[in-house]
Amino acid sequence: MNPREDLRRGCPRCNNNNNMVKEKANSIRIYDSEGYRRRAACICVKSDLEDEMCIRDSLRRGCPRCNNNNNMVKEKANSIRIYDSEGYRRRAACICVKSDLEDEVLLVTSSRRPDSWIVPGGGVEPEEEPAVTALREVREEAGVLGQLGRCLGTFENTEHKHRTEVWVMRVTEELPEWEDSRAIGRKRKWFTIPEALLQLGQHKPVQRSYLHSLHNTNPRHNPTSQLSNHSHSTMASIELMNNSSNNTHLSEHS
Repeated sequence: MNPREDLRRGCPRCNNNNNMVKEKANSIRIYDSEGYRRRAACICVKSDLEDEMCIRDSLRRGCPRCNNNNNMVKEKANSIRIYDSEGYRRRAACICVKSDLEDEVLLVTSSRRPDSWIVPGGGVEPEEEPAVTALREVREEAGVLGQLGRCLGTFENTEHKHRTEVWVMRVTEELPEWEDSRAIGRKRKWFTIPEALLQLGQHKPVQRSYLHSLHNTNPRHNPTSQLSNHSHSTMASIELMNNSSNNTHLSEHS
């Protein structure tokens, strides 16, 4: 059977159907004899090694008529999610600190739960180094510039099936406005370590472990501390050289 369906979904607030979720108008869905819808898909790989795959995300926008953003998740248009060979999404994040004391960290509000605070971070894009991803994400989400220090390692979230490479960044500048503050009203705020642990404990228990690792690998707190085996053996100093540019790059110093 092949019943025809109207697949244009509207805004739940004002019933506006314009520019909402991408669906084909009056499309035909094909079902088999047992009532299962027939579909086809491709897994796109980079090489015969098949150790990385790419999946394009759809863009979920708020309603252009009434500006309703409820249940709308911030995504980039035609963004590509990168997965490792075990099917985990690759991410990068930054623990932003004010000074070498590392006694305060910067958190941002969640796009899904605006009353919750999270560590800024996001998905690694194709041909992008995780360190560059981390710098890009903190500029977009938190509106801060700075210099990367040590890598705390890779943290696994089995519930949401992603692995996040986490870096420490010392903030050198806070922009008055930034991409997410304009687009979705995202906020940022400095917290002491105990305050941040309390905030992250409500919805982001894995991110609490970032802060424990931050403390355990800080030579001021533990002079004999060693970085995790997941950390990079050779570190490059990475910084945003031009505050007016969105470009990040690696600059290695001896």
